[in-house]
Amino acid sequence: MGKRGRRGYGNQGRDQINIEQVNGNVMLKPKETVRPTAEQDLLSTVRQWVESRLEGQLHHAVRLNLQKETQPQQVRPWGMEMKVAIAQPSQLLSPETTIGQVFDQCAGRLLILGEPGAGKTTSLLDLAVELVQRAKDDPQQRIPVVVDLSDWQPTTSQLASRQSGNTSRFRRVSQKNLSEFLPEQAPVWSMPNWLASKVRERYGFLPRQIKQWLEEKRLIPLLDGLDEVRPEYQPDCVRAINEWLKSDLRPREIALCCRREQYEAYTQKLEFDGAVYLQDLTDEQIQTFLTETNRDDLKESLVADADFLALIRRPLLLSMAVLAYQELEPTQWRRATSAGDRLNLLLDAYVRRMLTQDTPSRAYRYGKIPSPEQSQKWLEILALELLQESETEFLIEQIGITWLSTPLQKWLFTIFAVIYWGLIVGVICWGLILAVIFWVKFYRLINLPRIGASSRFWLGFGIGSLYGLACGIDVLKNLPQIESVVGGVQISLSSLKRQKILRKLLSWKGISVPTQISVLIHKLNEFIIPRLSFNFEEWRFKIKTLSVPNQGIRNLWRNAIPIMLTFVLLHTLIVCIAQCSVSSLDDIVLDSLSIAPLLWIGLGGGYVCFNHFLVRLSLYCTNSIPWDYARFLNYATERLLLQRAGGRYRFMHDLLRQSLAQRRIDTHPHLISSQVFFRCAQGYRLMEQYDKALQNFDRAIELYPRYVVAIANRGITYRLMERYEKALQDLNCAIEINPKYDWAIASRGITYRLMERYEEALQDFNRAIEINPKYEWAIGHRGSTYWLMERYEEALQDFNRAIEINSKDEWVIAGRGYTYLLMERYEEALQDLNRAIELDPKYEWAIGHRGITYRLMERYEEALQDLNRAIELDPKYEWAIASRGCTYLLMECYEEALQDSNCTIELDPKEDTYQYLRALAYLALKQAEFAEADLNIAIQIAQQEHTEKPDNYENTFNLALYHLVAGNLSTAQELYQTALEQTTFQTKIRNAIQDLKDLLRVFPENIPAQQIKAVLERKLKLP
Repeated sequence: MGKRGRRGYGNQGRDQINIEQVNGNVMLKPKETVRPTAEQDLLSTVRQWVESRLEGQLHHAVRLNLQKETQPQQVRPWGMEMKVAIAQPSQLLSPETTIGQVFDQCAGRLLILGEPGAGKTTSLLDLAVELVQRAKDDPQQRIPVVVDLSDWQPTTSQLASRQSGNTSRFRRVSQKNLSEFLPEQAPVWSMPNWLASKVRERYGFLPRQIKQWLEEKRLIPLLDGLDEVRPEYQPDCVRAINEWLKSDLRPREIALCCRREQYEAYTQKLEFDGAVYLQDLTDEQIQTFLTETNRDDLKESLVADADFLALIRRPLLLSMAVLAYQELEPTQWRRATSAGDRLNLLLDAYVRRMLTQDTPSRAYRYGKIPSPEQSQKWLEILALELLQESETEFLIEQIGITWLSTPLQKWLFTIFAVIYWGLIVGVICWGLILAVIFWVKFYRLINLPRIGASSRFWLGFGIGSLYGLACGIDVLKNLPQIESVVGGVQISLSSLKRQKILRKLLSWKGISVPTQISVLIHKLNEFIIPRLSFNFEEWRFKIKTLSVPNQGIRNLWRNAIPIMLTFVLLHTLIVCIAQCSVSSLDDIVLDSLSIAPLLWIGLGGGYVCFNHFLVRLSLYCTNSIPWDYARFLNYATERLLLQRAGGRYRFMHDLLRQSLAQRRIDTHPHLISSQVFFRCAQGYRLMEQYDKALQNFDRAIELYPRYVVAIANRGITYRLMERYEKALQDLNCAIEINPKYDWAIASRGITYRLMERYEEALQDFNRAIEINPKYEWAIGHRGSTYWLMERYEEALQDFNRAIEINSKDEWVIAGRGYTYLLMERYEEALQDLNRAIELDPKYEWAIGHRGITYRLMERYEEALQDLNRAIELDPKYEWAIASRGCTYLLMECYEEALQDSNCTIELDPKEDTYQYLRALAYLALKQAEFAEADLNIAIQIAQQEHTEKPDNYENTFNLALYHLVAGNLSTAQELYQTALEQTTFQTKIRNAIQDLKDLLRVFPENIPAQQIKAVLERKLKLP
């Protein structure tokens, strides 16, 4: 049978059987199962790695079986098809229950939660030990692979904020307002590819082998540190894992650990089968630990201090306390008012204790040990770099230009690069030009003049210096000062162009010199040093599997010898044969030696070595790292501050890494670049920690007052906090610095729109579009502003224009659909919303508003399907929950409507419309007392808004409706009359009519509602 007909069977003989003939009968006899060699190698590698990690744990000497509590409500959006989710209760497990038994009880899909230092990673490693033993005993068992999630990120993403807009009424505009920000493009999830790359890096197997294991579901991913993923990527990571678990490549078993507080902040939960929460240590366990570590002398002092006892109820902190208790300063400890302050004091004491030990060091056996202050400084810098890159593991080979954080370091690197590359290329050109002249004359191509040795060198020095300058520019361009200069030059050139002066200058020959230099540098990057021929990714993979620190760089240096010797021998031989003479052998060899480095730089990774060396030299000159970094890292490992696995290092715990990094920021803010504060601020803002974001933006701007991007982003943060005046101040400042900053101008337009200053918003959008006529984001937001002003035709024109620019922009398409919805052109609205959902099946705003469209068309079942789907995507999407509750009311499903109303009020108890909806549900259920209480609350909230903002006519219509339902007819009529006389927006009147229609559908005999509805319809001249 050919390949086409062969059965694909990839388990390499695990399930094959032998056929033996016994007395004429056929007997099937199972073959002795043997695990394939590759799996045996992987199992052995995983076992060794896990054991080395456990041995490196601070508290490995005394293993405590932590108490565990099952928390099934933390996983799987259970019963999403149900109207109300009923969570199973938490349960405290027996102390003898192992993590492996919990894993089995959860059908092999386990989430491990805990506080920082509670033992989550250790529990995950304990689980790996149990699974490794099972795999060793039974070849049919899958193999666990422990990988860190810290560096996970979407493979493709457009990281634009998806923040809430105005607080419009839930029936019209959800609080996830599509017009606030352009939603991020749906990432192309690739968890299997990411896992394959991590397994390859950590355990060193070929990609095709790992792919086969994933396809055959032979691996058990044990994912460590969801909370260590970059803050802005964490919700995406949860979503990606859930998508993975629904795909064909989903693993049969999986475990993941995360900090409880951060996990509970995610709107989407992991679709696992169980979760376990690691409990704090009991007094008995603490006493046992102290006894088994021979520290009975600490029992009384530790237990007597209630604050200290509360802090050390986690294994890591207990171990640190045992070592560092004597280093704590009593005065500072008494002054500490929070658990966070006490934790920082404990970590500082631990670091001091470890660095001031008198025990000899093997790493510095023949050298002077760095001072504790110097060691702590280097550790703080290392922690800060890892924190910025969201990495938990460090390899010396990965030191690159991102480590150059201060202006001095960047300028030093630029100077070193210009000199170093000038000398290297000068030497190469000294011989290369001579060789070119020889071969051109040999083949009699053209007659070239003889160039002197010094001229050849200085020509090469000039070329190399230009390349070094290009490397330096790549580093310097991120400095805010340089960005400002470049922006100023662009503005000046633009101004000159408008004044027709630039056109005259362009006729001068000298004006083309900078352009020629730029082109020359680009060509040098592309041709003179052919870096693309060196497989950098392959080398990057290899260094992660090496067992000796900095071995990757050393191997590249060693490559120089065979490459250069081979070239020198071949080139010398060829030249001698061509000349038919060896009389000038010395010159030929010298010429060959000068050219040989070019081959190594291009093919052997020499440029990696050079730039790595220049970065480290710049850092060393600023006392940011020691000269012998590997020796210092080994010393820190001896002092139980770092853990080492092969050539990789990591801090003893992420708490220690975070503490040292924050200490560096707090104690040396003048040495921290403005970009560092800016990146931290962006992370805090994405986590909606706006106060911390503002603090970091302030620091970035203090360091560089004209940091225009930071100023504009601080304005966006103020806007998200609804501090619009402060937002306008920052955006005005940013625009003053750079009048052509179209993003800041459009962002100011959004701020004006949220303040309902629509004309000013339009001016800004027009200005941004004038600067960039294809700025679809600004065009779409101008369209949104038009429909808020009820200028629907102009809104449609803008949305159509934006769609012409980008026909796959789901946000703009959904915006046009919403415009059709406001125009009551429901079929066209459905077409656009369907298109937007096809482009992004997880676009919950579009899904929810398609549900509203179905509801207005009285297609209630389809409306429920869409609203359920939107809530499944975001269980805390209160607008969608309220809309579903309203739909249940119209369908006379009053119990379900009440349940949804309860949920929305729990999410936002200060929203009057949610109180009103629940009142309607109570009235329909004949529970008048509860209805009256909710109506009074709704009236109180709306009345306060009416007092503060009497020109908010949508709120006035709402307040009138609440009084109408409450039976206050005269007040209701007065409010309706006031709103009708003063409002100029027909949409608000249409919405008020729709509210009365919904009320009459539930209570059709409400005569006052019928009368008021007729008055409103006559105002709009409706039939």
